[in-house]
Formats: sequence, structure tokens, C-alpha cells
Amino acid sequence: MIIIGVDISKKKFHSCKFDGKKFGKVTETNNSKTSIKSFLKKNKEADRIIMEATGTYYLKLAITAKEFGFSVIVENPYKIKQYIEFQTGRANTDPIAAKLISKYGYENDLREFELIDEERITIKMLLTNIENLKKQKRSLNNINESFDQIPINYSKAIVKYNKKILKYLNGKIKDLKSKLEKYLTTKFSELYELATSIKGVGMYTTAVIIYYFKDFSNFENAKQAVAFSGLDPKIHQSGTSVNKRSHITKKGNKLIRKALYLASLSASTSNRQCINLKERLLKVGKKKRVIQVAIAHKLLRQLFGVIKSKKKYQSNYLKKWS
Repeated sequence: MIIIGVDISKKKFHSCKFDGKKFGKVTETNNSKTSIKSFLKKNKEADRIIMEATGTYYLKLAITAKEFGFSVIVENPYKIKQYIEFQTGRANTDPIAAKLISKYGYENDLREFELIDEERITIKMLLTNIENLKKQKRSLNNINESFDQIPINYSKAIVKYNKKILKYLNGKIKDLKSKLEKYLTTKFSELYELATSIKGVGMYTTAVIIYYFKDFSNFENAKQAVAFSGLDPKIHQSGTSVNKRSHITKKGNKLIRKALYLASLSASTSNRQCINLKERLLKVGKKKRVIQVAIAHKLLRQLFGVIKSKKKYQSNYLKKWS
């Protein structure tokens, strides 16, 4: 079996073949559609191509390789980083990374990359636009707070001008949210109704869940979905004597964790199971953030349950999916 490992960036990627015994030559290719097609034609004998999920830079290669009939693996960058550091004990260069990614792909039984449908890509674009406008809004608010402290007349004029921009941004965010909700209720009406039947889960969280998980068909149980999100606990232990406080792994997607964390704030006052969990954790002295992460974890399990079963939320049926 011949594996091609790829270390990819915005404008180019390094690649290297590995057959289980020896590495091929490391090559550099432009990350353009034309160059990718030429690269794939030259490497038809390869069985599999493996790369990291680096932003959106990997998509052109991954999608084109699938169209050419290659087996494609897109792996979590955190896992690749850990593997490379374990192998080398130090930071890597792109050519070294390409070699070790190919070796990683050869040694591990990994899940095949699946093309994301156009409808879910549209959801991601709408979410990205909303997040970008929110970021601009936060930045402008911070600037206004700073300018408000400057005791000169012109600062007031700048603050007033910025407030007009903020009003414009608020209008655009509201408009995009409306478009997103309409899109979800039109294209994913069943999933939308199932997800939002859970107290605390709104339109934004539902959009994130549909984009990353759709109907959870690639996950056998809720535990796998939790691990994918990075909400599973990481326990520090050495022998039997040294224990540190555990925390979530954060290996998964940051947007999923953010959406579920925000939903947990509402669920902690409206969702009976989440309220019960909050009360139990408060009694044993857990801090607020720890409690909210635990509720986010609970919400993801509830989402897995309702979507897998295709039944709207009921507070007493979820044990089957735990």
C-alpha cells in the first residue's frame, strides 16, 4: 500500500510517499486547482492521501482527490501534531511533516473523508459571516470604550461615528441570522425541529450541530460525538500518587464547544436535566465554568439522542443513548 502524506498551507503543499518501508522524495506543489490535478495524475499508483484539516486550505485537494477516485483521509491537526512531536521530539519543518504524515496514515486505521454537501457548506458560510461581524462589533465596542476615556472634544465625534457603524453591523447580523434560520427551516426542517425541541438549544447551536454532525450517522454513540467536540475530560495521573485536576481535552472543533457553552447558559435555567445537573455540581462545590462545560456536554448527548431516535426531546428517554 502506498500512502501520500500532505502538509498543506494556503498557497502550496509538501507531499511524500510511504510504502511501509521507505519514503519517497518530498515534493512541493502549488495549492491551485490546475496544479492539484497535475499532481494527482502523476501519483495515480497511490492508494491513499492523508492531510490535516487546516482551515479550508485542504478542501481543494481533498475534494479533487475524491473526484479522481483516491481514498482520502483528513485528520485532526492535534493528533498529527502529537504524532510528529512523539516521533521527532521537536518542532518540524514542512518536508519532515509530509514524511511523518504519510507514515501516520500507513500505521493507523482512519476514517475516510466524506464530502460535505452544498447545503451544509452554505450553513458554514452564513455562520462564518455572522461570527466575523460579531468580531468587528466587539472590536469597535472596545475602541469606543477606550475613546470615551479621552477628554477631548473630537473623541466624542469619533465615538458617535462608530456608534453608527455599530448600528449598521447590528442590522447585518440580524439579517444574516434571519437568512440562516430560514435556510435551516427550509433545507433541514426535521433536524431543526428535533434539535430546537431541547430547552436551551436555539437556532445558532442547531446550525453548528447540523454543519458538523448532520444526523450523527458517522457516530456510533454519544461518547464519540463528545470526543470529536473536545468536551471529553482529560485526566492527569501518574502512578497512584500524583493526580491533577481534570479538564476537557479541547481536541475538537472550537466552534462546537463555543455554541454548546452559550446554549448551556440558557439550558441551566430552562432544561430540567441540566438544572438538576447544575444543582448537583453546585452542592459539591464545582465552579461556574466547570458546571457550564458539564451542561454543554449534557446538551450534546441530548442532541445525539433526539436526532438519532428522531423523537423530540423528552426528559426521561435519553438513557438509551448515553
